Amino acid sequence: MSSRFETLSTTHNLTAHQLRDIYCTIALTLLAVLSIETIPLPISMYIAPATSLAALALLPAIYWLHGTPKRSPLLYAITIFAGYAIIQSTLTLTYDTLSHGTGLVRARLLASQLVALAAGASTYYVLRVVLPTLSTQERARTITTGALLSLIPAMLSVAYIATNIEAFAVLPRLVNSFAPTGFDGAWRANGFASEPAHFAYLLVTIFIPITLIGGWNAYLSHQGHLPWVAASLVSIVALAGTLSTTGIIMFVAFIGTYLILSKRWLLSLGAIAATLATIAIFVVFYPHMYVSVMIKYLISGGWEHSILTRYYSTIGPLLASISSLHGFVGYGFGSTGLYAGELLPPAALEGMQHASKGGAGIHLKTLIGRIVAGIGIPGLLLYAMLYVASYVQLARLHDYAFAPWSWSVKYRVIATALVIAAFGQGIGAASWAIPVVWLWFAWIDADSVHHTPSVRR
Repeated sequence: MSSRFETLSTTHNLTAHQLRDIYCTIALTLLAVLSIETIPLPISMYIAPATSLAALALLPAIYWLHGTPKRSPLLYAITIFAGYAIIQSTLTLTYDTLSHGTGLVRARLLASQLVALAAGASTYYVLRVVLPTLSTQERARTITTGALLSLIPAMLSVAYIATNIEAFAVLPRLVNSFAPTGFDGAWRANGFASEPAHFAYLLVTIFIPITLIGGWNAYLSHQGHLPWVAASLVSIVALAGTLSTTGIIMFVAFIGTYLILSKRWLLSLGAIAATLATIAIFVVFYPHMYVSVMIKYLISGGWEHSILTRYYSTIGPLLASISSLHGFVGYGFGSTGLYAGELLPPAALEGMQHASKGGAGIHLKTLIGRIVAGIGIPGLLLYAMLYVASYVQLARLHDYAFAPWSWSVKYRVIATALVIAAFGQGIGAASWAIPVVWLWFAWIDADSVHHTPSVRR
């Protein structure tokens, strides 16, 4: 890494130390603001993650400083996926313009999705370049410290939920007014996310995993792991404060997935059972809270609107993909309004139109649904290749040991976070700009390209 800095510094008239400091500062900044999902902008954007937008703005400068990155399976997979998405969506836009005359509206919707994809891919590229300047523990400390921006108002929301004392609600309401998030109450923990369910997604896929990584490293190095335990517990309490059904489902899945990747099948079942028992107790003692009502809806067979829209946002495009060739290859990004009748059954269409508030098109609530609707099954398979590539590079970090239970705790946690992030994209997390998967892809790639396996198995 030092020789790389020396080469780059010679090219740009900077010392290797100055270049490392620039990269380190960028890395620290991007990691510190991961919890900020909405920022004020002159244009209307429901999801505006500070990390992703900053990475997009920094991309030209980082590319100028660093140049073409070292090749890797993940880099190839992301490049192929993004290239296919752009080409396929451009072709479908041309077709729709010629056959339906909806070019301007479709072009605007396509541009918004491509900008979001560019922001996410920029997060991967910039972090891949700058993360090697930080140790694992420095990354964990920075992310956890930055998370306090959202955890503090979230814990105040929890206190407000428990006590109904208005003083606790002042800061959460102020934070919610920072940007148009769509949620302005203090009765659910929200942080700087666009809505409580999104905050739950960030907690389960970034902040809880990172406290586990930091705590385990501190325990191994005898540096004091109790602050990390406290941070993990605070994150779990904040997760409970979101009152998010999807958040609880993802947390249960996180526990089970990690134990499965650790080859502890019976313990996995026991942990899931214990978590479900805890949820059941919660429902009994707090029967009127949002999460309790939602769980009882599920048990009784009823479907609340948000669950139904998420279900059809994924299932509808998948069914469309097997019913016609057009659905199989995808309708192009930004096309859901034009092809809503093909993508969604009539039972879901009216509710989805209402949720879209009369805007230009139907807004699918899951990223997997958007992928299938936009770029079809081929696009979904190419997106799956990103996870396959990350799996290969995780194995490479362990001398090509492909059994996850032989990996280190740190990388098993990261693998678990990626699995749950993908699961979350199937039930929510509908924006490319959300930095979760891009962070972990960059982390794996940054570590992998600087690792030399000792033996190929």
